[in-house]
Amino acid sequence: MKNDDERDQRRSILHSQLFIFLRGAVPLILVALALLACPTLLIWWLRGGPFAMDDLLIGGAISVALLIVAGVVFGWAVGRIGRAPRK
Repeated sequence: MKNDDERDQRRSILHSQLFIFLRGAVPLILVALALLACPTLLIWWLRGGPFAMDDLLIGGAISVALLIVAGVVFGWAVGRIGRAPRK
């Protein structure tokens, strides 16, 4: 009886590798899409008129700049964790 319970638990969808992967990947994909879409839609709204390629390029450039700034800040913060405080 115990072997059946263990087998059922191993086959559970909540413990499958696919579910664990999707649980991590889906939020990251949604954040990446939001990071790309929000500046682009903001530029389109501020400029008015029909959505054009230049709105996409400006919004994409802003997104890339935000990613670079966030990466630098995160890298700096992670680098500070292991250091001893200066005297």
